[in-house]
Amino acid sequence: LLNSNFTTDEHIFKLNSNELLSSIFTSFLPCFSYKTNEDILKLKFEELFLALLYSKNNQSFLSFLKTIITNFKLSLYQIFSYCEQDFQSVNDMAKISNMSLTTFSKNFKQSFGISPKEWLDNKKFEKAKFLLEFSNKNITEICLEVGFNSPAWFISRYKKRYNKTPKQFQKSKNLYFLH
Repeated sequence: LLNSNFTTDEHIFKLNSNELLSSIFTSFLPCFSYKTNEDILKLKFEELFLALLYSKNNQSFLSFLKTIITNFKLSLYQIFSYCEQDFQSVNDMAKISNMSLTTFSKNFKQSFGISPKEWLDNKKFEKAKFLLEFSNKNITEICLEVGFNSPAWFISRYKKRYNKTPKQFQKSKNLYFLH
């Protein structure tokens, strides 16, 4: 529907009331009177959105949506620079971005200057370094917690990256080992 060629100069659209929209708006009223589960509210808004999207005279609503999509597209840099989510794989990152793996990888490299795999590994190593310094977990536990499958691979990559094994770093920085 959004690929249709509807254009308008209006920034606000008018809703033509009908029985369906009236019933949807009426069904919202109890949600504001009582403490309503957030998931129920999301479903109510989704119901309203779909009713507007598939209504007979939806040109102004479609134009409104196109304006939002065009003007508020976030770049991958904006999405992933501030993202607090721990991703397990590049595939998970691509899904969040609503892109194919190939398109995502290409766009990500353009935005960050490194591959998404390298970015993901950097995040995992940062978290591992923090855990090595401030927890009493062993190397294998930390390796698995940050998302690396092989402790041997983790140790060799960590040493290559930081010129110390994880255990050497942990012993030099962690208060649990400074006795």
